[in-house]
Amino acid sequence: MQPRFRRRRALDWSSKLAYAAGLVATDGFLTTRNVVGFSSTDLELVETFLRCIDRPIRYQTMEPERQTGNSELGIRPRKTLYIAQCSDPLLYDWLLAAGITPRKSLSLGAVAVPRHHFFDLVRGLLDGDGSVMSLNAAPHGVANEYRLRRLRLAFYSGSQIHLEWLHAALSEYGIKGSLHAARRNGHTLYHLIHSERAAETILTTIYEDPRAPRLERKWRIWQEHRAARGIPNYQSFI
Repeated sequence: MQPRFRRRRALDWSSKLAYAAGLVATDGFLTTRNVVGFSSTDLELVETFLRCIDRPIRYQTMEPERQTGNSELGIRPRKTLYIAQCSDPLLYDWLLAAGITPRKSLSLGAVAVPRHHFFDLVRGLLDGDGSVMSLNAAPHGVANEYRLRRLRLAFYSGSQIHLEWLHAALSEYGIKGSLHAARRNGHTLYHLIHSERAAETILTTIYEDPRAPRLERKWRIWQEHRAARGIPNYQSFI
């Protein structure tokens, strides 16, 4: 039997914990009994989360046929879900103090992250529930075979006030985006979109430290786009 884990001192912000907070704010959960959890179909992301909060690498698996999905939104699970959860009062209280609460899906607002760890949090928000897209597309209004490589970054949330906060926080760095809402079967999903230079600014900044935790799959899309456009490897525009 493995020894029981017990955290011995209160937590303070760090690059790893700010990233983990971003993951919990998107695809994580808090219960009313000091339990903190995170689930994803990316096993790499679950294991990275556990390392960031200094917990043993333990998780459960749930096959698609055992998952409920969301029939109202037409969501049918197709991948194995990996679920990590732990009883950790100090971590739980730290997340509450940051503004991440139980039943946060529609009510999440600002996250009280120190300014010097803001982009670590952003990287967690992107990896938890965001997308990086690099596409070859025709310039607007040009009907020919010429194509440009376009970059698009999106953050998703069921909480409008959370994305409004993120939008405003990024704007303080001169990063402009656009907020959109898509309604489907009575549910609204909000999107914060950044394109081209704004997306490049965010990505060069969040990936400036090659040692920082990240989801390799999304980072690789950026690396391929960066190489194709000739953007320096780790050059922050901020």
